[in-house]
Amino acid sequence: MKKHKIIKVKKKKSSNQTLILFDHDGTLCQTNPNSYDSIIYAAKDAAIFFKVPSIYLDVDWDSLFALTRGTTELNLIHEIAKLYTIKEADLDTFTSAFIKARANWYKATRLTGDTIHDTYHSDSLQILDMIHTSEKHKSILVTGNPREVIEIRLSKHVRKYFTSESGLFGAFGEEAKTRDEIIRIAIEKSIAQFPDFKPVYSDDGYIINVIYIGDSSHDMIAGLMSKVQVILIPSRDLAQKIDYVADSYNRFLAKTFEKHLLITNNLTNNDALHFLGLEEVE
Repeated sequence: MKKHKIIKVKKKKSSNQTLILFDHDGTLCQTNPNSYDSIIYAAKDAAIFFKVPSIYLDVDWDSLFALTRGTTELNLIHEIAKLYTIKEADLDTFTSAFIKARANWYKATRLTGDTIHDTYHSDSLQILDMIHTSEKHKSILVTGNPREVIEIRLSKHVRKYFTSESGLFGAFGEEAKTRDEIIRIAIEKSIAQFPDFKPVYSDDGYIINVIYIGDSSHDMIAGLMSKVQVILIPSRDLAQKIDYVADSYNRFLAKTFEKHLLITNNLTNNDALHFLGLEEVE
């Protein structure tokens, strides 16, 4: 990642544009189970293309999903390739075949009406609409899904919030193996894309005008590792959010990073709006 001039400030507010980075699954929308079906289909399709011996095809998918949870699709594909004994020289071709097969699965199921569409959270849509009308904010999609897949999955009424002149704008799951790398890629792309954005740093080295919104502990850690502001939505249910914060480890993190971390169950409450700098946006 290129080094940029560090601007030391004491206050959180800045005349500079603020980037709001949105995770997709669980944050923007409630992910439907058929997402996992598409992954298994893509793996089997790629295995046929590479003539993987049947002895390697008995995959414990639950264990594999647990192992790769909180990373990106590139990491998942590489783990599948290991199980299939794909040679390193063939890894890029295997990755492309996998992504193509998963995209084709979504296309086919939508044509037949067999797919279940993702359900978008109302608070995320409200915030996106506020950002869309603000000159001081930009919304960026940051997802572990490959671009080719999210191009199909993303609802048309949500796509407008992440569209630039060149098409869908964001950082995607085939670009890196970890979430923190994806966040840094999104920042790099935004520096090149938006003339009015440049990272502004606090005295403790965090970028104060980049906010990453996620729904899992993996997202929270990735955001803090990337030295950006983080909003974590562990659940839209208030009671579950309270239980999450009550956990001793989560309570420790919330206290330690209280200047840079907000844990909430609703993006449109006063605390979240203040954290996002949207309280004065009409």
